Amino acid sequence: MLALFGADYAGVTGGGNVAIALVHLAGVALVIACYAALLAVAAATPQRMPQNVHLATWLRRHHLRSGLAPYWQASSVTVDSGGSITMLAVNARGKHHSLASYPWEADEQLADPAAHTANFVVIVPGPDISRKLTVRTFGQPARTYRFESYVIMVWDKNLLGQLSPACTPAPGPEKRRGRSVPLGDGAAWRAISEQC
Repeated sequence: MLALFGADYAGVTGGGNVAIALVHLAGVALVIACYAALLAVAAATPQRMPQNVHLATWLRRHHLRSGLAPYWQASSVTVDSGGSITMLAVNARGKHHSLASYPWEADEQLADPAAHTANFVVIVPGPDISRKLTVRTFGQPARTYRFESYVIMVWDKNLLGQLSPACTPAPGPEKRRGRSVPLGDGAAWRAISEQC
């Protein structure tokens, strides 16, 4: 069958060398076979659950429906739970590292204490939010849980009123020593963060 396509290809190209046409078609067939093999491997490999699905399930089982967490956990738990758990993304902001809502890609309506509540904080290993900062901001929790690598601190009050005000830095390039700094520069992002 490949020979027939090779002959047709040679005829279409003005009677060129059939051997060259067959080599081209063999190359195309090889590429298609490789793609088919990769597709078969991908289809046969079990997919991992998204990273924070277990956390969303744990929170739901403990009747924790609205809380605070670093950006990645807040966003993925809200999505993984189908919106049954809403989490506001927070991080340490400004020179004094006070806890505030994350200023980018966040639903700021969730930070309004008159319209919403949040009574727990999810802490993950890493520099985002520490237990010390959380206790300094909200006081001692009523309960603290450990689940996998997470620490979940729960209060019997709405935490939103105790967050520092959200801050979005003024637009425009960051200036350092009189020159513009590209936003991809880590120092520029730190400087912008400290404005808030």
